Amino acid sequence: MSQKQTSVSLGKLISYFAGYDSLAHSGPTSVEADETYVGGKRHDGMCGRGASGKTPGVGSAERKGEIRLEVTENTKAVTLDTISTDHIEPGATVMTDEYRPYSHVTRLGYKHRRVNHGKKDFVIGQNHTNTSEGAWSH
Repeated sequence: MSQKQTSVSLGKLISYFAGYDSLAHSGPTSVEADETYVGGKRHDGMCGRGASGKTPGVGSAERKGEIRLEVTENTKAVTLDTISTDHIEPGATVMTDEYRPYSHVTRLGYKHRRVNHGKKDFVIGQNHTNTSEGAWSH
């Protein structure tokens, strides 16, 4: 799949899930946040972060609520912070994986729960990012 095809596919996916403007997830609630990389060709054993030709994106999924997906320039902390504050109300519980740019979401006014995918911890009680991750597969 070319980068252009990937962008078109992501655009359709985002339109499907987010058929509305950028209204914030409402009220203190539980929201999963996760980043992804789509498209590009795998080479030299690289996939995900660090692989060339990938388009980064960030998703947030309110438990039993709205899902928001965005194509981004990168997944640096400043980018994730901006998306979080634009789409998630202060006081919400934000569930993420161990990706370092999420490590300070409590400074943004959120409660933070994380799972460590690197240690094969995908679900800990009610803490997981499965909904947000699964949204990208549609």
